[in-house]
Amino acid sequence: MAVRADAPPSVIQSSQVLRWLKNERNWMPYLFVAPFFLTFLVFSLYPLLTSLIMPFQKAVGFEGKFAWVGLDNFKEMFVGEFTRIGYLHAFKNFIFFGLGSLVTQMPSAFIIALLLSSPRLRLKGLWRSLLFIPGMLPGVTIGVLGGWFFNPTRGLINAILALLGMESINYQYMPELIIPGMLLMSFWQWTGYHAVFMLAAITNIDPSLTEAAVVDGATYWQQARYIIIPIIKPVMTFIILSSVLGSLGLYELPLFMFPNNPGGQANTFLGLIISNIRSNNLGLATAMGWVVYVLGIGVMFIQVRALGLRRQTEGD
Repeated sequence: MAVRADAPPSVIQSSQVLRWLKNERNWMPYLFVAPFFLTFLVFSLYPLLTSLIMPFQKAVGFEGKFAWVGLDNFKEMFVGEFTRIGYLHAFKNFIFFGLGSLVTQMPSAFIIALLLSSPRLRLKGLWRSLLFIPGMLPGVTIGVLGGWFFNPTRGLINAILALLGMESINYQYMPELIIPGMLLMSFWQWTGYHAVFMLAAITNIDPSLTEAAVVDGATYWQQARYIIIPIIKPVMTFIILSSVLGSLGLYELPLFMFPNNPGGQANTFLGLIISNIRSNNLGLATAMGWVVYVLGIGVMFIQVRALGLRRQTEGD
């Protein structure tokens, strides 16, 4: 229905809105994207904004009430005796587990990738699958398997020791075995996974480069050092970054392998955060989360600068 030119502005505006609504092409795209924006606002943006405030608050009771405490949560993290000790154990485990993972997994994964790239190797697809599958298993599965391996009464390792006539070991109360045990399970889970990534990078290298090196008399290890490693360096950098950042989120392995957590030696950042959430210390847990986030950004920045990835990208 046409609207008179001298009609009131409100009537004209209402008529324009009705015409806009009658054309589905005007509002249908917004309807399609509405679920994404609703879920983003509720489950991403709102928690993010809340997490900026919560470190400066403390939960009062279990009714969703909070009191402002300023920087007390951060002081508790670094000065409070119990929390500081737990946080130091978590930081120590992050350093030793992260470095131990890199030292053991990276060289092994590179050697495996070189072996898999050999034209003499048969059943390459089978070997790649067998090496890649452990990396697809959930962390809970690896933790449960590790807990079975190191079980003091019915574990696989103690069963082997019994067959050899040796005394069983109660791993659950030996803090010095926490890091080696987790490194062993992590090695089994991730070494083959990293090797497959390196293998994909190695197979994309121009064969003429290695052929020219062979003509010049270069050995296989010289080819690996001066040709293969420099070319696949971005892939190796990605693996190093993901491994170190994964160490920050370590949780399932110590939880299921060492549930007794002797002396708090199996503490991790994520474990402390979840423990404080369960205790309704939401402010302290959020403060820990932000500190871990900043620590991860700092570690990533240092690694990128140390590995020279930024210079290499700018040069390309």
